[in-house]
Amino acid sequence: MLTKSTCSGCVATTLVPFTVTQGCPTVTGKVFADYDGPAVNGISNPLNLGESGGGLYALLVNSSNTVVNSVKINTDGTFSLNGTSAGSGFYVMINNTDVAAGSTATVASQLNPNYVHTGSAINSTTPAGPVNGKSPTFSLTQTGTISNVYFGLNSPPIASDAMGEICTTGPGVALTTSSSPQLFPTLYGVDDDPNFNNGIGKKMII
Repeated sequence: MLTKSTCSGCVATTLVPFTVTQGCPTVTGKVFADYDGPAVNGISNPLNLGESGGGLYALLVNSSNTVVNSVKINTDGTFSLNGTSAGSGFYVMINNTDVAAGSTATVASQLNPNYVHTGSAINSTTPAGPVNGKSPTFSLTQTGTISNVYFGLNSPPIASDAMGEICTTGPGVALTTSSSPQLFPTLYGVDDDPNFNNGIGKKMII
């Protein structure tokens, strides 16, 4: 601050220090294990647990597709982004690698193996975004907060690959060949969902 004093025809200047506090917008959200997307009970319904997707990053991207901030998503799926200026046309993208601020965002969100996108939304269901790892767009004010930017991921079960021919001559007749009983191949399914197989294991033998 500059002050002037006119005393006896002289002009004096005095520098007075001061502090400018500039607010920063904040964007918070969460990634959920949600196999059916926002259209069915919302992404954040109580049955859906937080999901880190095997290690993902949340990227805050502006309307020019430039990354303005990024953060690694926590193991419970939560993330918080800040430190950008106000504006419109922002969106969050989740990705399996970090992208430095100032870089152009990749064309498509990349996930870790065996994960697929199921949707995105703000406030669980609306507005719903595309199923491509990018949230709906939103505007940021200098001191405002955008909360509940949600993403849904699914890790489809992996089934065993087995083939075999089983023959019988009629109902109730033992499945045999000319020399030995016919055996079914072992079939199994694997899923990383903690509720898979009634919570007793990730591998189910069929």
